[in-house]
Amino acid sequence: VSTAGVLKDTLLSGVSAPWGRTNISVEVGMCTGNRDNASRHSNTSTHMTSKRVLVALSGGVDSSVAAFLLQQQGDDVIGVFLRNGIEKPVESSSTKQGCCSVADSRDAALVADHLGIPFHAIDMQEEFQLIIDYFAEEYQHGRTPNPCMRCTRDIKFGKLWELAGAVGAE
Repeated sequence: VSTAGVLKDTLLSGVSAPWGRTNISVEVGMCTGNRDNASRHSNTSTHMTSKRVLVALSGGVDSSVAAFLLQQQGDDVIGVFLRNGIEKPVESSSTKQGCCSVADSRDAALVADHLGIPFHAIDMQEEFQLIIDYFAEEYQHGRTPNPCMRCTRDIKFGKLWELAGAVGAE
């Protein structure tokens, strides 16, 4: 099932949110490279003020719906995808969910295109390599590494936060 298909099913069936269930009636289809999609989703805000928001788009449903909902409330949304620089060999075809692959980047770009928001794929190879090195070092010393904690601290709330500040996002 494609991300666009899941996103369509999610949006048309309603979205559970901390403030309750929201029924969203919107046409969602595959992206065709047409930026006119933005006009279909704009000017539906109930908020008077707009803020710039940076959304890390993984290509999955959660970040796609987050970008959509932020756009619907009138925010100026910018999508970014964090490239880890690790290329999966062509012969290794796995159905396992992962992140940061070329296919994930393409999915994220399609979501951004459909929403009509700017999209940037950011090279984070050096930052991810530091996390991989940390993992290997901890493992060699017989300790249990926690690479997700390091990624969250150093990349998501480190480099991504710096990028948000650089583009004037909150």
